[in-house]
Amino acid sequence: MAEERAAEAGVRKNRDRNRRSPTTAPESARPGSLALQATDEYAYVARDVRRIGLVGGSLLMFLFGLWVVMQATGLGRI
Repeated sequence: MAEERAAEAGVRKNRDRNRRSPTTAPESARPGSLALQATDEYAYVARDVRRIGLVGGSLLMFLFGLWVVMQATGLGRI
């Protein structure tokens, strides 16, 4: 319990110090701000969108290649 109280006191002390001291950085560039959290989240989103695009593109290319093979061999004509 004492360690938790000391940690909470340290967090409060840093928070108070940040509020009192003027910063030259804009509000959105402060550590722990919403902008930094959003930047971290967007990194995951961008990576996931790239993976989705890669998988989707690969599947489309595979289907096109399969269609070409079927047309060339005559299997696609019924």
